[in-house]
Amino acid sequence: MVVQAGKLRNLVTLQRPVRTTDELGASVVAWETVRQVWTEIKPATARELARVGRVDAETSHVITARYAADVAADCRLTYAGRTFNITGVVDVGERRRELAIYATEVK
Repeated sequence: MVVQAGKLRNLVTLQRPVRTTDELGASVVAWETVRQVWTEIKPATARELARVGRVDAETSHVITARYAADVAADCRLTYAGRTFNITGVVDVGERRRELAIYATEVK
């Protein structure tokens, strides 16, 4: 299955954590922008989560994107003032064409 370009209407920013230490030696996490990604953001349904074998009460959204190796579970996405922490990434069909990104919206 190929991702239909018309469905990818949400331009999100992919960010990854960068761990540093502050002047007191404490560990600090900052977020570094990796790139922008066209996606489709949808609220997660029980059917979608069951289809991929995920039973995760924390997952609030399923975000679809074209395949990219740099999208990982330790990253986050931002869109229109909203932040989504990625809880899992699935290569749909294992064909390196489409990603299903499972995420929790930070309120």
